[in-house]
Amino acid sequence: MLGLYILYEILWPWLYLFLTSMVCGWIYHGIFWIVGYLKLRSVIKRKQKEREEGFRKLEQQSRFQLNEEHEKILNLSDEELIKQLQTRRLKATEVLEAFIAKALKVTRKLNSITEFIPQAEEWARELDELKEVRGPFHGLPISVKDNCWVKGMDSSIGLAKYLYQPVAKDSAIVQCYKDLGAVPFCKTNVPQTLLSFGCQNPVFGVTKNNLNPDLTPGGSSGGESSLIGAGGSRLGLGSDIGGSVRIPAHFCGVAGFKGTSQRISGVGFRGSLPNVIGLLGVPGIFAQNAKMLAKASKHMLEDGKQNKYDPVALPLPWNEQMFSSKRKLRIGYFTSLPYFPLLGDCEEVTLNAKKALESLGHELVPFEMPDSFKMMDMVFDFGFADKGMHMVENWKNEPIPPALLVNFLICKAPAWFRRILVWIMNARPHTQFLYSQITRRVEDIRAGTEKSGYMWRRMGDRKAMIEEIKRSVLRNLGVGFYLHLHSHFQQFQPLKHAWILFT
Repeated sequence: MLGLYILYEILWPWLYLFLTSMVCGWIYHGIFWIVGYLKLRSVIKRKQKEREEGFRKLEQQSRFQLNEEHEKILNLSDEELIKQLQTRRLKATEVLEAFIAKALKVTRKLNSITEFIPQAEEWARELDELKEVRGPFHGLPISVKDNCWVKGMDSSIGLAKYLYQPVAKDSAIVQCYKDLGAVPFCKTNVPQTLLSFGCQNPVFGVTKNNLNPDLTPGGSSGGESSLIGAGGSRLGLGSDIGGSVRIPAHFCGVAGFKGTSQRISGVGFRGSLPNVIGLLGVPGIFAQNAKMLAKASKHMLEDGKQNKYDPVALPLPWNEQMFSSKRKLRIGYFTSLPYFPLLGDCEEVTLNAKKALESLGHELVPFEMPDSFKMMDMVFDFGFADKGMHMVENWKNEPIPPALLVNFLICKAPAWFRRILVWIMNARPHTQFLYSQITRRVEDIRAGTEKSGYMWRRMGDRKAMIEEIKRSVLRNLGVGFYLHLHSHFQQFQPLKHAWILFT
């Protein structure tokens, strides 16, 4: 009885105070979350309304309604289109109107474009008024990925908190192509935060694949790949850190180029992990064919154009002698990584490319990459070195699309909970029902470098792995190029792909 008395008279008031404080704290934070969520939802609805009104306004103008003259322009090859712009047989404004008309039709079907760039018409008119053409891409409309800066436009990466924050200047790559005469005319869709193999966000919706609208175009440059694949653009600017150019190009049947780190200036891009160490994102280029990619790369890298806008960009000019060389090449190839098992006809596609290259006289040499699970361990250690804190802050009060739900929950879960989850999923009675590869992949859930000393060690592991690849591939085999499919899986349903990264 004495114990109950002490519990009731002494401990219960303190326990009551503690519980009351906890409940009040939860209510307080809940109210602020609801207010913040509703505020961002209203911002999203406002943007969606303005976007729809903008599309309708363009569609109501006869010059942006697809017609026979537009089709003649759109049916020209890249070479013929550029030639007619260079010789002034076609005006920049005529070509721009044709591509806006086509892009409108494409985006109504595939939702590729977030916004059209209002200044594009003014830029095209200025080009038409010049006595001489501005450059090799004079008057060519180009599309730009959402996270790539265009002066006066948002780069929201699908997050409401970044809407109505227009950037003050163009990215270095956009400025270079404008100097070459190109006309940026639209921004294209991305998955929320960029970190997804699909293309969905609550602001601009789901982008679909141009080859099959029931499938995703890939991510994160899915808007670019689907627009170019459907003929709404001939040249597009994207970015890539873990396949964001290569995967969409693979899914949509277009050509994509991810340059070597620092080869193309990355100044003027909004990143999903701006302070990450060990993972290097780079700009990329999209086109309908490799010939156009080569042309776009060549002209941008000539004459130190990038250094005008980025003084630390590598001043390496285009090597025409190497590009035009007819010497036979020794090319390494591989067909699979255990972390990404092959599906469908991916291996067949790679082997067909191998045969095509061999028929041209080149030598193809098979090789194996280092342990892909160790590679991905490093990727997740670097990407989640902060235990997902930056991502959680980005997601604060934001609606989470189905495609990003798993990513969100993993980032939101405390580190101790992730460790317990990994321990449960790796327990022997459970794993006998699972593939060994999947149980190894579960380890990535608890990834993250907790201490600076561990970060140093992982950077050392990264350096050692790069040296191993150089030694085994470049030196021992004497290979100067390699061939593989970056994406080892087929396209998947737009709303059913969140598990790909983590299961």
